[in-house]
Amino acid sequence: MSPIALLHSQYLRATQLEVDLDASRRHFDWEHRRSSMSRLIAVALYHRDHFSQGSARRAFGPGAYHWAIVVMSPEGEAGDRRVFDATDASNIDPTTFRLINPAMDWWFRAQETEDPSLAAKLMGHLIIGEVPLDVPMDELKHFFAKVPLPVKDSDPQENSVTWVAKAIQALQRQGWVPELDLEQLKSSAVAYADERLRSEPRELDIKHFTDLQRASTQQTSLS
Repeated sequence: MSPIALLHSQYLRATQLEVDLDASRRHFDWEHRRSSMSRLIAVALYHRDHFSQGSARRAFGPGAYHWAIVVMSPEGEAGDRRVFDATDASNIDPTTFRLINPAMDWWFRAQETEDPSLAAKLMGHLIIGEVPLDVPMDELKHFFAKVPLPVKDSDPQENSVTWVAKAIQALQRQGWVPELDLEQLKSSAVAYADERLRSEPRELDIKHFTDLQRASTQQTSLS
């Protein structure tokens, strides 16, 4: 091996070591914070049937999936779980049998018990932060209700993805979610959902966004 090639190899190893150390520090910080922070904040993605596959998936990009924010107890622990999202869904009122939201306007939805039809389409969770246990769920509901709803027929198009992005920014202002690259989050989340959609059968899955970042960085450095 030539001196130049040897120096280049040593540089790559040193760079990778720094990446691994940085990821380890982030993981330690995360575990340390969990002693005082209880509920997890996650981004959840749900498949949208044919929109999430083939040419439609490529055309719609991140919008090929429905996005939501989930607040839940730490992994493996029983407890509250709330799903917050923006939707333009229309439904039949079970009492009057009249169509609710026929114009398909965007509205804020907070679910204590997840809609079974939506739960069946859940691809998984990407954990992005934590919220103090002493913050009541009702307070969180009011918090997310203040996030601006998507504007119908806007250009560029707004949807559940843009609502989640705004919700994340609001969470960051509260100090509940660290600084992160939203575009990288979108890319990682969609790749994660694509992989989950291809796997059968699917079990409930929870991953940390920082772990996906680390895997992506390692793959890039080795390519």
